Amino acid sequence: MKFKTEPVQRDEYGDYQHSQLPDFDGAESVSKAAIEQWQAEMDFELVINHMDDEITEDHPAWIHYFEDGDAGFGEWVPEAPSENAVLLSIHDTEDGPVAWWAIERAKDAA
Repeated sequence: MKFKTEPVQRDEYGDYQHSQLPDFDGAESVSKAAIEQWQAEMDFELVINHMDDEITEDHPAWIHYFEDGDAGFGEWVPEAPSENAVLLSIHDTEDGPVAWWAIERAKDAA
């Protein structure tokens, strides 16, 4: 995998972007084909965590984001899908905050 772990510096809303994450030509949404091509080029599998699947309704991030309507979700600390996962992004979507993780592709046994 070509991604390197780096310190996570989140902005005032809780967003984070890895320095190696492409901007996909500034697109607001990215096609499945573009993501699949990027995964193949960078030799990784993308795992997406959804905040609302990881926290409960009494979590501060849930209360601020879903109940109070605040734009921030910085209290949410996404759970890594594996110990070697590299965090690529924490960002808001139409369905709520998500975290993108890169994990190394399983190699076929030769």
